[in-house]
Amino acid sequence: MSRLHNRDHFYKFSSVETARIIISNKTLRWSSPLVFNDPFDTQTGLVASIDPGEFADAFCARNCEMVLADSLPDYFDPHNRLHIAWNFLREARERFSPDELKKVFREEADKLAATLPDHLEKLSKSVATEMVHAKILCVAEDVNNVVMWSHYAQEHRGVAFKLKCLDDIDHPLIAARKVTYSDQYVEAGTALQLAEHFTGVKKIDLNSLVWETVFMKHADWSYEREWRCYWPLIREPRDVPHVDERENARIFDSIYFGCRMPQSVIEEMTALCRDQLPNAHIFKARKSHTNFDLVFDLL
Repeated sequence: MSRLHNRDHFYKFSSVETARIIISNKTLRWSSPLVFNDPFDTQTGLVASIDPGEFADAFCARNCEMVLADSLPDYFDPHNRLHIAWNFLREARERFSPDELKKVFREEADKLAATLPDHLEKLSKSVATEMVHAKILCVAEDVNNVVMWSHYAQEHRGVAFKLKCLDDIDHPLIAARKVTYSDQYVEAGTALQLAEHFTGVKKIDLNSLVWETVFMKHADWSYEREWRCYWPLIREPRDVPHVDERENARIFDSIYFGCRMPQSVIEEMTALCRDQLPNAHIFKARKSHTNFDLVFDLL
């Protein structure tokens, strides 16, 4: 597995109940995107916010260039079916006037421009159906995040785990990717880029754009500063919401108790950690007296 970042750790927030399971079983829960609290997660798609006329102009220009120019352009590909058709028209172009050919090219360009949004929507739905058939491990880059403690650690009564990225055991965390945040879907390309894609001049890397949809969330989620590990499921059934993966105990570097955790729970969880994860450091959060930060004291 290739390392995709230079971080040596991430954080995972949980309730006390879930933390007991994590510590006792040494597992981390990977989840299907279909059970996430964000209905858009991994279920968006590609869009083209382009001017249809600009796209049609560029598409038509490339057709004319290929068929009507004195010599074949450098981007001619003898294995591309559209280019083969263009070359056939070049050989037969004396049968038609340039204006006739330009008219045909323009009509086809306008048709494609009009149907392009529908094509992208169908592609996006098809891709999303496959991309959600996966398991995802979501982690955060910072433990001192008041809102994450509020939303994912039982309103500061829960737990956070510091997880190490271990290359020697090829742990999936070394391949985690940072989530980006936006209020727009992923753009498939500009009018010129799309025209050159459909004419075979220069292909758009659709595979990379599809991967962007997996690691993109709405801007409102940016407070999470999330990273995630994505693992496609090939042979597994589609109706499995969670998978609890057994972990090497070495990845559990530290355990943090929320600032509102009751003393009786602190004592219980401390005993459990000492027994099950004796090498992990244990911290207790408290509110700073001078700002809105949390301070973590070693127990």
